Amino acid sequence: MQFMPVRKSCALAVLLFASFHAAAQDVYFKDLFGTNYLPPGKDTAKELGISWVRENFSWAQVEKVKGTYNWAPIDKKVQQAHAQGVEVLPLLAYTPAWNRATPRTAGSAPKDYQAWVNFVQAAVARYSAAPYNLKYFQIWNEPTRKASYWLGSDQDFIDKIYLPAAKIIRQHHGKVVFGGWPASNSLNEFAKTIEYHNAIDYTDVLDFHYGSVHPYQWLYKRYVENNKVQGIWQTELGYTNKPESVALAYSFILDFALSHQWDDPMKYKAFWFPAWQGNKKPYRSMTISSTAASVALTDNGKQLKQLNSFYGDGPLKLASLTTAPPSNGDAYTKNFAINVGDKRQVITSTYKPAQKQSTYHYALKTLKPNPTATLWFADGSHQQVPVSMKDGAAQISVDSKLLVKGCQQCERSLFYIVLS
Repeated sequence: MQFMPVRKSCALAVLLFASFHAAAQDVYFKDLFGTNYLPPGKDTAKELGISWVRENFSWAQVEKVKGTYNWAPIDKKVQQAHAQGVEVLPLLAYTPAWNRATPRTAGSAPKDYQAWVNFVQAAVARYSAAPYNLKYFQIWNEPTRKASYWLGSDQDFIDKIYLPAAKIIRQHHGKVVFGGWPASNSLNEFAKTIEYHNAIDYTDVLDFHYGSVHPYQWLYKRYVENNKVQGIWQTELGYTNKPESVALAYSFILDFALSHQWDDPMKYKAFWFPAWQGNKKPYRSMTISSTAASVALTDNGKQLKQLNSFYGDGPLKLASLTTAPPSNGDAYTKNFAINVGDKRQVITSTYKPAQKQSTYHYALKTLKPNPTATLWFADGSHQQVPVSMKDGAAQISVDSKLLVKGCQQCERSLFYIVLS
């Protein structure tokens, strides 16, 4: 038996490691957050820090007549998104009426599965090439009987829908996003489905819906930490009338991402839904107008705009708080700080209004020698607070009497301290 020289074997090990671990990249606020469908108004996406939209590339709409594809509406969607500097995640799903085993529902299994394969082949070939150059493709949406978007068997979904589509996407050098796993079904069911017939091996991104932070944590331990998949996305988040919901949800996700090796802009994402509802249920959307001429932000939209103003103009890294209020064992009572390039530092503090502390104390090594500190709330109100320096660290105390501008009727609220 011949042995490889130590120097050569070490070099080979380095090459193998590098092939599985790309160099860490800077990550930005816009990398993390997207919406379902393109926002109205040519500047809204930029104003809110949105760089991705999820769009329906509906099989049921494209192939209303067997063998005839109408791509014109989708071409227009992609062109409009790219004109605003926004990337598109296509959702490939929904059975045409002529091909449904179960009448009157787009979640039906197809009678002719080859027609699905033909549609995916045509869609991916078209949109992965110039001038569209799309890279990521999502296969189906909430594919369970409980969610009603897939009425066939789990086995048929993997064998006849997912794997054939995933292989086509890979053949075109694309990335495969698993159709968003619904909140109606457990994560254990998700694992059983995605591991059936090794479907996980044909998956680049796992996707779930309406799970806040816990599914990120669960899926990270099972699939990302060991490099089985590239990342985890949440392509539907929201659909709630709770005040400060955008500020809280996005802050928790931002903290999770930065504390879980967010070294790739494509690793973690969250897409708000519904985003652009016109005047219907405005508390759930980002705007209350669907016309390009007049776009007014809802409270949700204003919260996202505020977050983009804090985080949107520099690479993000966690900073170390040397002093922070205790969490008292509550996973959703958090204190964390983020460096935004060398421009500013943002401390986020979430708390239970019914259990406020008398004073909140913080200490943080600063980027600048004598920073100013501004206390901000999710409604946009703000005021300066005193800051003193000790051994290169800012010392800040916030009296709970100042927190009356937070959501006092909420189970949880939050505030920010911006040092600049």
